[in-house]
Amino acid sequence: MDILICHGPNDDNILDLNIKYNKENVAHRNMYIVSHDPDLEKEGCIVIREDILPFKHKIMQLYPNNKSRWGWYLQQLIKIHAHIFIPEISENYLTIDCDSLFIKPTSFFENDIPLYNYVIKPIHTPYFEHMKRMHKDLSQIENSSGICHHMIFNTKILIEMFTFIEQEYNSINNTKYSFFEIFMVSISESEFGNSGASEYELYFNYIQKYHTGDFKLRQLLWDENVRTITQIQNYDIQNTKNNYISCHYWRNGR
Repeated sequence: MDILICHGPNDDNILDLNIKYNKENVAHRNMYIVSHDPDLEKEGCIVIREDILPFKHKIMQLYPNNKSRWGWYLQQLIKIHAHIFIPEISENYLTIDCDSLFIKPTSFFENDIPLYNYVIKPIHTPYFEHMKRMHKDLSQIENSSGICHHMIFNTKILIEMFTFIEQEYNSINNTKYSFFEIFMVSISESEFGNSGASEYELYFNYIQKYHTGDFKLRQLLWDENVRTITQIQNYDIQNTKNNYISCHYWRNGR
């Protein structure tokens, strides 16, 4: 299994901690970092420049007046297209949000079956409205969310999901859009500046509907109330039950 990290400008001060903790506690082959910094180099990691990918330009074209959320949608598209621009990536690869650190050894497979974390919380309706605009048969399957700051993606299932959505959407709308174009044009303009789509929720519900025997659910514990780099460095790892912590920039932390 490979690890994929999306590194944006708000994560410059946490990237090294991400690499340190996730390398130590998640068994993996390669760690890929897709970075906003064209000059970034990290020992033991494979760094890819985000500006060589087509997504950012397309987002800017479609939503020129919503600059504040460009990066948020960009990292979503990067995560679910890694199998295209990194053809050598492992069949199952783990994305970990740059602000999230596994502080205890954590397994992601049981007898070769991938394990998915989940949380029970109120649904964010725009995510599922977005999914429905992409394909009429997509919806929330269970009363749970797959947004847990990491996700295992399977390349074969991604290719299948892309084709599933492209065929339906293009047939109905008489278009020839690729998946990432469909993903973007299906975001409500009124919701774009907030949270209008979720790649994690899309994939999580797709596998629950169409790949019930190909994964298992399990619940991990995590703490997302960590606000500063100092709090990360002083975190009581030995006595906590949490598998990982998240230090979100948007919570005015760090």
